Amino acid sequence: MPDRRVKRFALTLAGRSAAIAASDTPAFAEADVAYHLGIARASGNRLLADIYASFDGSLRESVTDASCLAQGSDPDRADMHDSLYRAIADGDPDAAQAAAIGVLEQQEQLLDERP
Repeated sequence: MPDRRVKRFALTLAGRSAAIAASDTPAFAEADVAYHLGIARASGNRLLADIYASFDGSLRESVTDASCLAQGSDPDRADMHDSLYRAIADGDPDAAQAAAIGVLEQQEQLLDERP
């Protein structure tokens, strides 16, 4: 993967972490969605990238509405976003797949925990 994409992922993760530390939900939503859209684009799967792009506004709204920052903590308790970034940077598709599944499982758990 080109270094510029890897650097872009690192920047979006840094923005995501900064937003969490500042309890800045709009900045968190922006960085989180940018990260996921970047992953979809980098996958080389144009259909996946187009699907993500088609609902990025809804995704941003969903992330914001979920108020996952209400407790002032990272909703990614197991650092799966970072694990996914590292796997992509290392060119390890098996680790990337495991991390991506981990992100989805965390989201499912967060939804289950909502009142």
